[in-house]
Amino acid sequence: MAGAQNLTFRIDPEAPEAVVAVNDRGIVRPVLWPHGFIAGTTDNPVVMDPAGLVVLRDGDRLWKSSPSLHGRYDVCFGGGLIVVWPYPPQ
Repeated sequence: MAGAQNLTFRIDPEAPEAVVAVNDRGIVRPVLWPHGFIAGTTDNPVVMDPAGLVVLRDGDRLWKSSPSLHGRYDVCFGGGLIVVWPYPPQ
């Protein structure tokens, strides 16, 4: 998978970019989410899907060998961005 990387997600609802992904070399990438996903609070730094299911917590790791969140959302790498898509894409 070209461009794939191991990532650590950082969530800070008060930051200009509430959710970023950091690769193992420390390079920070913005994350684009489908419509309806929301970030939690500073006391509960998570990302929830439109149904309210927590799909990501601050510090979660994503391995390039398995680029999906909970098997429900594909993660695509490219153009300096990390893009999350529903699986299967809608």
